[in-house]
Amino acid sequence: KELFEDLHRHDIHTIGSLVLGFDFHTPENMKEDIDRFVELKTLAYQISPLTPCPGTALYDRMIEEGRILDTYRWEDFHLWKDEVFELKNLKKGQIKEFFDYAHEKIRDDVGPQPLHVMEVALNSYQNVKDKTDELHAFQAVRLRYMAMAAASYARAIKKYHQSAKVRERAAMLERRVKKEIRPNPVFAAVIDVASRFIASRIKQKVK
Repeated sequence: KELFEDLHRHDIHTIGSLVLGFDFHTPENMKEDIDRFVELKTLAYQISPLTPCPGTALYDRMIEEGRILDTYRWEDFHLWKDEVFELKNLKKGQIKEFFDYAHEKIRDDVGPQPLHVMEVALNSYQNVKDKTDELHAFQAVRLRYMAMAAASYARAIKKYHQSAKVRERAAMLERRVKKEIRPNPVFAAVIDVASRFIASRIKQKVK
């Protein structure tokens, strides 16, 4: 987690990948893995069940152990498939429960991507705003624009997101933009117009 936070402080956005269903996974520790993964607050993520692919040591080992099911076909090679081999510590179909839990956890604890963009931009801006060299001065300007652009989503998230935790996060980051970035009146007006438009579109989607 410290590594991810350090990357984010330096304006490096991250993509996280989590594989569910290894032999060491149990219902207890898989939930712990998911919770730790969510705390990383990556910009994007990919969560999928383990898939033993022909030509890999994993596939060969499972063949030797007689765990690859006879129904396994080439058309099963896609992101979601949890019924191609016998799981060691989980029941058939149980991975789907954890797959859903992971996405619900991200939705309700972290929220939409604009919040990540806003937070990374704000934290990175604090890291470079007082530096005077050309590169960091350029970064500071770019980060200000990123934070302000992402802030245009805050109104919709505050009003329509189902998670109180995410709504509070959006409000906190919006306050930080106003305090730390201090958009001039022109940009403040642009953000307000954009945020009202986005909120109206989200309201239609919610309905």
